[in-house]
Amino acid sequence: MTHNGSPARSRVGSASPLPAAQFAAAHRLADVLIARAHPGVPREQAAAALLRALLADDECVRSRLQAVRAEYGDLLAAARAAVAEERDAARGHARCLLHRRRRPDPWWLVRGLLAERGQLPPDGAHAPQLLADARGTAALTGAMPS
Repeated sequence: MTHNGSPARSRVGSASPLPAAQFAAAHRLADVLIARAHPGVPREQAAAALLRALLADDECVRSRLQAVRAEYGDLLAAARAAVAEERDAARGHARCLLHRRRRPDPWWLVRGLLAERGQLPPDGAHAPQLLADARGTAALTGAMPS
């Protein structure tokens, strides 16, 4: 019976995103994980402690993801500015001549972002080698289709 007096329904076979057999297996796995994480503690207390830990981990992951997205956005904006400046230069510095002033180096923001993170390439590094290293890392981590 539930708290309002209606008969309790089994979760297996109810509106679960998993088929009944998979739901039952996941439920058994959860029981094992709860028992191992908190041996000798009543199931409800152990489940609550495990849930609190998972929620804390989730919050940590979300904040890290937000920071990575912000860094990516900064780097992307810097790269786009550098490409736009390069295109302007290829057109003969039309904007620069109109304003009669020297334009700032478009790569300063990219350099600054990389320097903040200790990611500037070493002196003597060449672009083809850096790109090959990046492709190799992406392939090893599965970030790039093979």
